[in-house]
Amino acid sequence: MKILFVFPNYAPIGGGGIPIGLSILISIARQKGHEVALFDTSFTLKTYWYNPFTNLKKSEDDYTYQEERRYFLDELVNAFREYVNNYNPDIICVTANSPTYNIGIKLIEGIEEKNGSLVVFGGIHPTVCPDEVIQHESVDIICLGEGELAFPTLLERLANGEDYTNIQNLWVKKNGYVKKNEIGQLIQPDSIPLGDFSLFEEKQFYRIFEGKKVRSLRVEMSRGCVFKCSYCSNKEIQVLLDGKGRYFRHKSVNRGIDELSFYKDYNKLDMLFFKDEVFLLMPKKWMRQFSQEYKSKIKLPFFCQSTAKEINEEKVEMLKDMGCVAVAIGVEVGNEKFRKEVLKKHVSNEQIKRAVYLLVKENIRVTTYFLIGFPHETRDLIFDTIEFQRELYDLGSCPTHINCFYPFPGAELTVIAEKEGFLRKKLDHRKNTTTSGLDMPQLSAKEIEGLYRTYVAYTRVDKWMYPIIELCETGVGKEIQILSLISQHYSENIYSATS
Repeated sequence: MKILFVFPNYAPIGGGGIPIGLSILISIARQKGHEVALFDTSFTLKTYWYNPFTNLKKSEDDYTYQEERRYFLDELVNAFREYVNNYNPDIICVTANSPTYNIGIKLIEGIEEKNGSLVVFGGIHPTVCPDEVIQHESVDIICLGEGELAFPTLLERLANGEDYTNIQNLWVKKNGYVKKNEIGQLIQPDSIPLGDFSLFEEKQFYRIFEGKKVRSLRVEMSRGCVFKCSYCSNKEIQVLLDGKGRYFRHKSVNRGIDELSFYKDYNKLDMLFFKDEVFLLMPKKWMRQFSQEYKSKIKLPFFCQSTAKEINEEKVEMLKDMGCVAVAIGVEVGNEKFRKEVLKKHVSNEQIKRAVYLLVKENIRVTTYFLIGFPHETRDLIFDTIEFQRELYDLGSCPTHINCFYPFPGAELTVIAEKEGFLRKKLDHRKNTTTSGLDMPQLSAKEIEGLYRTYVAYTRVDKWMYPIIELCETGVGKEIQILSLISQHYSENIYSATS
């Protein structure tokens, strides 16, 4: 069979990395002997609000491509239709999270009667919003949760002309009837196939780290997250998969090292990006053994993510010994009470500061993640966040990642926002975390976006300049020029480890 995989992505700097799950499904299809192709919009989809170019520019020889994106969404739909007509796939598999789901649907809607292709949607959005997705007239099948077991079964039955309506994890629509199959047991990590990255553009491998272009790859040693933060869909997924096996699972050390060794050699990598939700959540025994094996056999610098709660002297020493060059920590807000009581993220400001201190002491780059615009948040609370960000800068933290709260389906705070009438009436999902998803009486969408626009300036300038920065929150006229000059004055040679 001919299988077309679709990655509806619009990362502003071009890509943002190869999706692990999609690469595994491509690998499965190839192992089963099927012909595969990929339609990846990462470097082609143009928007009115993001840089129209794929980045990595710098004038010197070290980085190159500054190509202009080719299509706005309507034009991209036409290009996709032409691609499908020429390729004539038997199956079209679309992966989608909530911000990119509408792009994927637009592409599928543009096909002329689907050419007889079976359309399958998978990813986070179909998992948390299954009824919405399966009810769309262009969708035939959705996959809830993990697809590594359901997908090969589906391919086998289709190839053999057998009934495919009773496969676990799949909802199948046929002749107007939807068969909602139960969720199967979670896959054991060591049995997950290796990913196949050969269909992705070379540009997807590259990122800028500390002023240099490096060839890197997203990898995972574990699956699942034990936390239940109220702004994340993870809690909803935990409920969905309850009773299906241990949600947080990790690969054995031997499997993990073999996998990384293969990826390193086959893809000629300079760096690894561990996409595990909380890399340092691994058991101590595993971590000690893995660190020794990694140091002797892999020897690549790497970036990982963790909560401050899991960072201590022993773990930082292991990270340094392995060659860790950067760690991202989710802080979210500066007000400790709001973080614990509203966000359900039980970590203190002192724990965060201690984690930053320990990492900086070992010359490991620290990037902190913050969000603004939560339900019931106020301007004063956002300035608590700004103040805490300044404290972390004083400790040596690198420039932050700041985003607006996005009301992900299934998240506890999304339910609260909907109940309170805070959800923005016209929410452009394609802009997701760069615009406010909420419009509240005490803090309007316009105010949130003004604070988002000026956040970096507030965290960097002397406080006597705050009234000037406040004028720049409007984002119009001379204020934009003023903010640009201020930003230029306080700018640093920043090359994000997390872009």
